[in-house]
Amino acid sequence: MADTARTLMRAVPAVTPETDVATAIRLMRRLGVRHLPVVERRHCVGLLGEHELAGATGPDDLVGLVCRRPAPCVSPDADRRHIDEQLRHDHTDALGVVDGVQLLGLLEGDQL
Repeated sequence: MADTARTLMRAVPAVTPETDVATAIRLMRRLGVRHLPVVERRHCVGLLGEHELAGATGPDDLVGLVCRRPAPCVSPDADRRHIDEQLRHDHTDALGVVDGVQLLGLLEGDQL
C-alpha cells in the first residue's frame, strides 16, 4: 500500500486565531513540532510556523494576525508524489491534511 497523507500525517492540537503567540510557542516546544494548524469553527484557516512567528511583534500578538492564510493543505488521500509537489508549489515545509476544510492532521517536511 502506498503512503498517503492519511498514513504519514501527525495528529496535533490546533490553535485558534485568538491564541496568543506565547501560548503557541509553548505548545510547539512541548510537542516538538515546528508548525501548528490554525482552526476556526473546526475549519483549518491558517498555518503557524517558525517563519510566521518571526513576523510577530511580541508574545501578546494573536496567531490570527501572523499565521499563513490560507493554510497550505492536501487531502488525506494525496500520495507521496502529490505531497512533495504541494510542498514545492506552496514554498513550505508543512501541510495541513484536510477533508474538505476540516483538519485531520499535519505533515511536516522533516518527518516525511
